[in-house]
Amino acid sequence: MKYYTSLDLNEHLDKSELKPDTYYYELILNKKHELKSLNKIFNDKIEKTTESEFENVSNYVKTLSQADWTYLEQLEAIIKNGVETENRTDTDTISIFGTQNRYDLSKSFPLLTTKKTVLRNIITELIWFIQGDTNLKYLKDVNNPIWNQWRRPYNLNRGLAKVRIRKENEYVNCIYEKGDLIEVINKYAERLYNNELDVKLYKLWANLMAKAYLGTGDYSISKEWQDYDTFIREVKSLPHWYYKTEDWNNFVLSNSYYSSSVFSKDTSVWLRKDEEELYLENNMIIKVTHYNGEVELYFNKEELNKHLGLDLEELLQKEYEEELTPREKNIYDEFELSTIKEYEPSDGFVYRNKLIKDDDMGPIYGFNWRQFDYVDQLSNIIQEIKTNPNSRRLIISAWNPKEIDNMALPPCHTMFQFKVTNGKLDCQLYQRSADFPIGVPFNIASYALLVYLIAKECDLTPGEFIHTTGDTHIYVNQLEAVKQQLTRLPYPAPTLTIKDWNGVFNFTSDQVELNNYKSHKFLKMPVAK
Repeated sequence: MKYYTSLDLNEHLDKSELKPDTYYYELILNKKHELKSLNKIFNDKIEKTTESEFENVSNYVKTLSQADWTYLEQLEAIIKNGVETENRTDTDTISIFGTQNRYDLSKSFPLLTTKKTVLRNIITELIWFIQGDTNLKYLKDVNNPIWNQWRRPYNLNRGLAKVRIRKENEYVNCIYEKGDLIEVINKYAERLYNNELDVKLYKLWANLMAKAYLGTGDYSISKEWQDYDTFIREVKSLPHWYYKTEDWNNFVLSNSYYSSSVFSKDTSVWLRKDEEELYLENNMIIKVTHYNGEVELYFNKEELNKHLGLDLEELLQKEYEEELTPREKNIYDEFELSTIKEYEPSDGFVYRNKLIKDDDMGPIYGFNWRQFDYVDQLSNIIQEIKTNPNSRRLIISAWNPKEIDNMALPPCHTMFQFKVTNGKLDCQLYQRSADFPIGVPFNIASYALLVYLIAKECDLTPGEFIHTTGDTHIYVNQLEAVKQQLTRLPYPAPTLTIKDWNGVFNFTSDQVELNNYKSHKFLKMPVAK
């Protein structure tokens, strides 16, 4: 009988409860990352094992997750070849630049087994992207915490936004006669019970209605808001509602932000009292025209002076060019100051600081997938794959330079491209920044799942996922957990099936069936913001 010589496996088996195959792999574990080929492992590092025992072990290893082997080798390469660098966070990274790893989706699903990875969170985040959603409400509803750490604080100062003002004549003060109004107000009062929040909102609504009826409030209320149930539902969806509930006395329902005399869903927002007062005092807009005539800027006086870096009124009082500073002269050269004037927003638009809605992440991934400058990239790509599968233009970009400052987090996975070959759908992702221990396992599984979905939609089979990364890094405070993961032997790779198919845009989490997934325990690692 033929033997493979090295160490005496049987000598140790009597002292261990491990199965021969498992024990065997633990013996060679320390060398596995130095060897690129599993065959080389078998040829060079075999215990004193019979040919049949070796064949059993060999066949077993071929079932182990190839995604894990690839991933672990990349982790080790970062540690071995990386350079410690500072970054925008308070924690340094060990990083290399420019990597590429490939995952065969036709054989298995690349969900890592060397640490537990929660597929449910990956699925629901992908659904969130596919729907073009940017608000955390859906993720909260499905108990997905992935984006919680990037939740943005109350802030209005993130640049200027053009806001449309509804025409005032679309509204009436109050649709009820006096007797009817009293009856309606009393009817809703009976439903309040002991809910403190609803009592407060009821008092606000009743006060608005009474002032609108009497005409003492100098405003009108939309017909929709004169229905108490609609009012309650919609005011809770307005920007900064969360902050109102946390600091009730310092936030007010305001229509001054929109320079409106109407209270409605489209013209109201929750504002801090000090900002409410600012907008009440500064409802006039200033129109600034460049000499070239190509650009118009709209500011209130305070914002204009801030933009110019000087006091405009003082500048206009200077009569002679020799009185001007170089900065002031540049202003004169750039703008046609005679056209700067105050005006009422007669065109139905004003420029205001951009609102950040509660729990809104801004125009991140899904928004740009579905609304990149009003282009639905995802729908277009699906149609193109169906009608022109040989195209080399099957690209979706999440990187929109003009919107970067409005995003809670600039996209890390910036663009991806599809390719159809022999009935298989391949996908290559370019990721500018790759947190390899935490983010990348999610990214691999997420885009693999996306390939499954698009392939299903286009009557193709999943092919290969190619993951190309720019700055590829490990945070130094993750190293201990990473080293622990490097000691873990992969389990057999799982498979994934999509059932009850009803289209990409109707996809739900209960349609995913993960088969034969076994993993090591979860590894806790710090997340850098």
